[in-house]
Amino acid sequence: WHRIIVDIRDGSIRFSVDDTVITAVIKHHSFSSTYLSIGGGGNGFLGCIRQILLNDTLHEVDQTLRGKCTNKCESHHCQHESGCEEDFLTDTVRCVCKNAIVHSGHLCQNSINYGTEVSFHDSKEAFLKAENITIAKALMQRIIFSFRTDQRDALLIYLHDQLYNFLQVHLSDHSHMVLTLNFNRTIHRCEVVAKIGNEYSRMKWIQVMIFQWTDSIELNVNDEICQITGERILSNNFIKKFEVTHDINDIIQPPVSPITEQGVTFNHSYVLLFVAGVPTEIHFGNLEPIYRSTIPNLLGCMRGLMIGDKIIDMRNQYYWSHYPSMIKYGCELGCHQIEHLCKNGGHCSVQWTKTKNAENIISCDCARTSYYGEYCDKDNGAYFAGNSILVLNTAEIFEKAIVNWNEINEQTFSFAFSTTNTAKSTKLTKPQTLAAIHFKHNKMLQVILCKNGSINIAITTTDISFVYTFSYNYNDGYRHYFHARFHANKSLKITIDSWKNDFPIQLATDLSLAYAIKFSFGGPYITDITDMINADKKTVKYNYTGCLSNIDIDVSVPRMRLKPILYLHKPELEFAESVTIIGNKIQLGACNSFLIPGNLPQLPTKQFCENDEAVNCKNSIECIKENDIPICICRKGFTGASCQFSLLPWNCDEILRNGNTISGMYIIDPDGSGSLPETYAYCENGKTIVTHNMPNNTIIHSRDLGDIHMIVNYKLFNDQLLQSLKKHSEFCSQAVRYNCRMAPLRFDQMKTWFTSISNEFFGGFGGIDGTCPCDNNKCSTGQSDAYTMTIRKQFNVAEIGNWDGNMLSFEFRTYLESATLLSSKDSFITITMLERTFYLQIQNQINLSLIPQSRKNDGYWHRIIVDIRDGSIRFSVDDTVITAVIKHHSFSSTYLSIGRVSKLICTTTK
Repeated sequence: WHRIIVDIRDGSIRFSVDDTVITAVIKHHSFSSTYLSIGGGGNGFLGCIRQILLNDTLHEVDQTLRGKCTNKCESHHCQHESGCEEDFLTDTVRCVCKNAIVHSGHLCQNSINYGTEVSFHDSKEAFLKAENITIAKALMQRIIFSFRTDQRDALLIYLHDQLYNFLQVHLSDHSHMVLTLNFNRTIHRCEVVAKIGNEYSRMKWIQVMIFQWTDSIELNVNDEICQITGERILSNNFIKKFEVTHDINDIIQPPVSPITEQGVTFNHSYVLLFVAGVPTEIHFGNLEPIYRSTIPNLLGCMRGLMIGDKIIDMRNQYYWSHYPSMIKYGCELGCHQIEHLCKNGGHCSVQWTKTKNAENIISCDCARTSYYGEYCDKDNGAYFAGNSILVLNTAEIFEKAIVNWNEINEQTFSFAFSTTNTAKSTKLTKPQTLAAIHFKHNKMLQVILCKNGSINIAITTTDISFVYTFSYNYNDGYRHYFHARFHANKSLKITIDSWKNDFPIQLATDLSLAYAIKFSFGGPYITDITDMINADKKTVKYNYTGCLSNIDIDVSVPRMRLKPILYLHKPELEFAESVTIIGNKIQLGACNSFLIPGNLPQLPTKQFCENDEAVNCKNSIECIKENDIPICICRKGFTGASCQFSLLPWNCDEILRNGNTISGMYIIDPDGSGSLPETYAYCENGKTIVTHNMPNNTIIHSRDLGDIHMIVNYKLFNDQLLQSLKKHSEFCSQAVRYNCRMAPLRFDQMKTWFTSISNEFFGGFGGIDGTCPCDNNKCSTGQSDAYTMTIRKQFNVAEIGNWDGNMLSFEFRTYLESATLLSSKDSFITITMLERTFYLQIQNQINLSLIPQSRKNDGYWHRIIVDIRDGSIRFSVDDTVITAVIKHHSFSSTYLSIGRVSKLICTTTK
């Protein structure tokens, strides 16, 4: 039953369906009485009507309508979450199965999952192997199964034939369901990613379906879908090597195939199916082939395996590995006894290896909940008042450990935090440091709460400085959860609540927690308490006011899981002496709860701008509103409040100077932040090559064709883009290649000529009109010769002079530690470099500074851009950019100077 309301009063109208409501202001209407009917129109109505409230009076439904419209679905017990539908014409009811492949019957009561569950209790020895399954084209059939686990990674299905055609399904990192297969010799992959809080490793049954259509492959996981487009074609020849991209390193490597490349010694085809894992080790003299896999076998349960239309009986022990004690019938593990006790999003966890010959051992898994304890409900917190810092010295702890740190894979660092609880969140007056990790070799990671409530993750080394922003308001008084995962040779993964970001691998190098010297919480690390007391000191500006709780540092070493705040509650614990409090005593207590207690906050729902607000976004993906303020989300390559500043290179020379030496197609923006669109060009060693519309060879082989005019247009470049490209280039040339055999060109008789893009006339080869470098003004008769005509013109580079506030750009190179790069006689504008920091000052009203990731006094060319447009300013050095909204400025012309006479700086301006 659903309710519709139409209500007109006080100059407005309300129209609603259940809790979805729209209102509008209307002009005054004078309504005369009108007769209403249910249904009618072109479509009529089929269903039930009740509770008609007309003019504030409840009306009885006309008795000519059928009966009381009893909901027959209430007594029709459809099963397995199937839907119930009533047929009002025939007065019947039926069940619509949620998954018609898995469930059947008039109540959807039948299931391919019944009586098929098996559980696997060893990550090396427990798996199923089915040889020569009697299914035609098994590698091209649909595959259906369910699984249940609490593990982070697990191999679920691996299917291959004698030619190494294969299909692989595995769970990765709790949340990623990955399908990998081959299209002939090319590897294709797609992933379905679970939302945070609904990971696939929470001991819930997960339904997986793989469909292989004629034009695509589909992976369906609990009705979430990913697709691989294209027709899948298997190889008919032995595959010696696949074409694999660099980021796929987890494909199962089968043993040597009994078939040779020529197929002489083996002519019998076969298919092998592995469920829950593959054999990776030799045990007890078993000489079966060994597979190489970086994915652990499944610790968990499988059920309802179907390939094509055939159900694979996983309880048939003929398929079991040589270790039957590692596999059990059923999946009754006792989770139902504890699941309801696990609080705050905790879930059942099974000690699989202990259940081989004993009762199942279960507990609550509190990972990713921000709580701990038997039922994930304990919280050890500490309140920081802006005058305290907690320091954990880890150098001595890790140095004493007898551990080969190179063999440690994953390490984690997590904590919960909540700012000072207020009825209404207020903007901070200064940024605050929540936590910082000091590593060896002058590396540091900081977690900073910004003034607007967002979180900055800052990673600094002697060479680079990198910042990523979690742009959500975390200064709302509610609980939030920070979780970082460090993994050797993989990207650093940081999650705050439900927002995860993968940091580049090159940043994560040497950021192992084993190299951490100290952790500081509540502020940056200081050594002198007077720094805390003196309000003029810089450090006090970054101290945190709020609560931190359940700090957990796990380096994957037994007995070495560090919990600094717990040590304040229980100073008798090991490693408690490594904790130091700088400043005032910290008050202990629990932090605030999440906005919805027990649930991690989800990513905020986007509020989109109105059309008149979005029109200000120049180069944006979308316009959203935060706190009722329009914000432009820029396309890649643009920045600024209105996305008005282009970060794209002007030409291929700039791409080369940025270190990209590979020839190929690149996107460029020939007029920078101007009105012209970005486009593509072919780059070759710094040269920008604009391709044209002519085919590679246009053959003219008849004297009777008459006059032939060939108009050359340039792909992706209009005249304005070409002129802008010329303007930002020091040299430009246009080349025409003419291959001729016994063809009299007759330049001197105006039979052949060329017109350049600049409308310049050329009537010959070799730079002299009317001539051709051939004998007797003809091409040689015995062979085909090729001659190239080149039109070259040097374009002057604009010199520094008067500046009227438009875009300013120049390049420089120097070895000086500090320099004045640009100035004006009246000090209207100055750009200075002091070691790594660049400063821009305009009229003592605009003061910007930025720190590039690398030093710029290295003798190489670097580009500085100052661009003022649409109420914002951009200041950039190479690819390091800062933008700011500024007040309206009226610029008079001012004369600019590059550097000073005593400074040794090379510059070129454009």
